[in-house]
Amino acid sequence: MNLQKKMYSFEEVLFYVSFSIFFIFSIISFTFLYQYIPKSLYKGFLILSILIALFREMYINKYSLKSLLGALFGALLTVNVMKTTSGLNLVALQIILIYFFRNVSFSKIAKLSLFLSGIILFTVIFLSKLGIITNYLEISWNGRIRNYLGFRYSLYAPAIFLNIIALFLSIKKEKTYYFEWLILFSINYWIYKQTDSRLSFFSGLLMILLGLILKIKPDILEKFKRILLLLIPIVMILPIFSYYIAVNFSTSNTILLKINKVFGNRLWLTQKSLNTYGYSLFGQKIHWQGNGLDETGNYVTTNYLYVDNLYIQILQRYGLMFLLVLMVIIVFVLYKLYQKNQFILYVLVISTLLHSLIDDLLIYTCFNSFWFLVGSIINPQYSFESSKTLFFNRKHRKLKFVFKKPDTVKYY
Repeated sequence: MNLQKKMYSFEEVLFYVSFSIFFIFSIISFTFLYQYIPKSLYKGFLILSILIALFREMYINKYSLKSLLGALFGALLTVNVMKTTSGLNLVALQIILIYFFRNVSFSKIAKLSLFLSGIILFTVIFLSKLGIITNYLEISWNGRIRNYLGFRYSLYAPAIFLNIIALFLSIKKEKTYYFEWLILFSINYWIYKQTDSRLSFFSGLLMILLGLILKIKPDILEKFKRILLLLIPIVMILPIFSYYIAVNFSTSNTILLKINKVFGNRLWLTQKSLNTYGYSLFGQKIHWQGNGLDETGNYVTTNYLYVDNLYIQILQRYGLMFLLVLMVIIVFVLYKLYQKNQFILYVLVISTLLHSLIDDLLIYTCFNSFWFLVGSIINPQYSFESSKTLFFNRKHRKLKFVFKKPDTVKYY
């Protein structure tokens, strides 16, 4: 038997370390493990991940005018996000990493995200069930029971697992086994029974159903490609639709009143936030207060006011200009995915965009790893065909670091 060792170059190791540090600590910040980590240490690890990514960027890349303009554009977006918050901001750091990892195969990012998400999610749940960390139990006035499973809010664990299902489908595509979908369904159902998170459960159910359909009829999306193209204009109007519905919400409108009731008063809260804070061209500092707990498990005593609609949240916090730029980028990514016949990724991205109408968590890469597609798509050298291999344009090497700086930038 001819066994070949899996080897990594120096820049590959830099990617692994930087991405893993950022991803792990991003998820931890949403758990009760966060209270045991000194804030200075937490910030230090996030900064370390950025510095490693920066070193890797300088190590492997030769800059042209086009790439410098791209870096400047990303820097402007980062500054715009950072000025609306105090301290380190995960969204701002994500923008940096999305640009720095633009020459990494999304397939590789998806596999690493899937692995890390699974390990952290089930470790946190296991620790909470053992009583090592807090497993907060919420009992509503109507008898609704929700376990937080070691997280600071009941929706966090289901949202992470929904991302896991989406990543699994993006990696395996139609080459899956029935028992894999059975396992995913069982876990999805168990988390739903624990947390009573209906939105994530049914979204996960639809993805599982899509996976089963693709297994039976692998070319079904190809057959409906013309219909799929019509989804791009729908995506383009999601922010406008969100704003229009919120502004025009009225208790005299029976349809909107029923929708508001179904979605837990979200329309009324969004309208109240718009009336209170409005929006600006480049964003503003806003402190919303939701149902989540602080890192020690205590409710914040301020009045509840939170916007779950991601598009309105971006509009109010980061500004109209940021939202417009983001939507242009999203439409461009969708167009490229469609053009390259990446219909599974295309559908998954659109599903997250629709999900974002009532779930703001999808702005974070630990809940929505598909943001890294932006970096891949905007890089003209990216090739989806190459994602079948572990790293682009690289041969297997012996287990050693290669410190020689490459002559050209290559995907891996």
